[in-house]
Amino acid sequence: MKKNKIIEINKDQLSKLEFKKVNKSKREHKKWELMQKLKAAQVKRKDGDGKVNITLKTSRGLFSVSAAILMIGNDFVVLRGNIYIPIKSVLNVGF
Repeated sequence: MKKNKIIEINKDQLSKLEFKKVNKSKREHKKWELMQKLKAAQVKRKDGDGKVNITLKTSRGLFSVSAAILMIGNDFVVLRGNIYIPIKSVLNVGF
């Protein structure tokens, strides 16, 4: 099985990407865990620079961005710089 390479990008480049939904079979059992990680990342922002690595699924493959999470909504995450990303495309959050 071929492993997807994760490409690191700057958060300013996110607007050029077309986000894709992560397969439910891969994510549904982890959705609660993902939301907990997103909330922890939001709290981390208040403690320092608060940058976390967010892995996203896009039409061009997997991308990783290092950014601070300002807000978490039902459908979107807001990053510093007023950049929105859909939660449905978030594969992982790393500290």
